[in-house]
Amino acid sequence: MNEIFNPRAYYREQKPHLKRLAKEVKFALATEMAFTSIKLHGVSVRVKEKKSYLEKILRKSYSDPVSEVEDLVGARIVCLYVSDLDDVIARVSNLFDVIDTEDKLNSGPTDAFGYMSMHLICKIPDSLSGPRYAGLHAIKFEVQIRTILMDAWANVSHHLAYKGDASIPDGLRRDFHALAGLFYVADSHFEMLSARAKDADDDAQRATSKEGDHSSSPTPLNRSTLQAYIDRTYADRQSIQPTDSESVSELVEELAEYGYTSIEEVHEAISPHAQAILEYEERRPPADDRIRLYTAVGLIRTGLAIANERYAEEKYLEEVDDYARLREGLGMGPGSRGFRR
Repeated sequence: MNEIFNPRAYYREQKPHLKRLAKEVKFALATEMAFTSIKLHGVSVRVKEKKSYLEKILRKSYSDPVSEVEDLVGARIVCLYVSDLDDVIARVSNLFDVIDTEDKLNSGPTDAFGYMSMHLICKIPDSLSGPRYAGLHAIKFEVQIRTILMDAWANVSHHLAYKGDASIPDGLRRDFHALAGLFYVADSHFEMLSARAKDADDDAQRATSKEGDHSSSPTPLNRSTLQAYIDRTYADRQSIQPTDSESVSELVEELAEYGYTSIEEVHEAISPHAQAILEYEERRPPADDRIRLYTAVGLIRTGLAIANERYAEEKYLEEVDDYARLREGLGMGPGSRGFRR
């Protein structure tokens, strides 16, 4: 006589293995994604709660819960753009054995944006062996991959507790679908914005590719043009201590605050102080001993503090005397071109 399956006892027995599996899956995903250019919103892994597990068995009327429940461990990877999804899927497929794929992006109903995502049912590959993987190879787990807007709408619709079209009251159904459509359109427009931002970066790089090639009209100051200027002017520093886009964007906002509107104005303000900037860096190296040199953003800020008295006073009050001495050492006075008030 076959023993009656006890889901509570099974869950209790499996819980230690599930926790270990969740830890391994999260480590593998986080490590893999750390070495990509894909910008992620987050990677999370959870073990399904016992109550949710028992409810799912009843709701789905599973006859063989051991094989049919495939998400006792579930991972979710949230990326920024739709175009990143295929790259993420490829990397997950390289990490784990994918035994089933459910495409809810392209095969689902057109009014089900909240449920759009890629679902991969995976296992730890047999090639990973040793004590740390003992008891884990037979457990299936799910990896969901979606964009940040898909995730946001899924969370909102989940809290509204509408599992399908039939459960939505008639008076709310049109608004519900319209709002889901707005999220879908926003996702598409984020993708277009990302592509246009890349085009702007490429255009800026081409426009500033020749040293000393100055057009008759000033180059507007924005993140793309300043990044191109940094890549050209501080190429050696970039190879040692590269800047990130967020830091460049923050610097643009600072420069705009102090009246700089073009790349030429920035260059004219800091270029006379190239030697003084390096002297200051030598005297006041980064506080972190692991970092030997300033980034290009740091060099520009230093040059701006030397050239612009108001900037030094408002941003670096403790070091303002040092900047003043460098300014005086170059024979600069309040009426010189380096000051912008």
